[in-house]
Amino acid sequence: MVNRLLVLFVCMALGTGVVGCRSNGEVALVQANEEAVVVSLPMDQAWETVRDALLEKEYNVYTRDKRGLIIGYTPMKRKGLLVPHRTKFTIVLEDVTNETTQISIETIHQQYRVTFLTYPRWHDMETFDDKELGHDLLMSVEALAEAVSGS
Repeated sequence: MVNRLLVLFVCMALGTGVVGCRSNGEVALVQANEEAVVVSLPMDQAWETVRDALLEKEYNVYTRDKRGLIIGYTPMKRKGLLVPHRTKFTIVLEDVTNETTQISIETIHQQYRVTFLTYPRWHDMETFDDKELGHDLLMSVEALAEAVSGS
């Protein structure tokens, strides 16, 4: 009986050492894709244009800070059968002059999962096709800005 318990204890210790003591090292390796454009609109109009572009693409707008920060997400989708994924857009608006605004879009791929050391939450991951999503969003913003400034 004692030998069985000893063998079981050693197996559990080795199993925990191999499986349970895992760090989330890939988070440090994640790099966001970032693009920027300068539009001929004042900050308030540029902010509304970015918001309209997000809503036009049916993205979820999470934060709308009139000081120049908008955070949006693509709708959640599942890759394979189980793992939810989405793309996070961090959009920063900065005044260049009174009549021009710089719009920067940072794109990060996220996956909802659990690691051995964390609770369930969205984790930033290496990007795949998200660079194209950020570029398309920036082109939509630029097209809307040209339409607004032209009228």
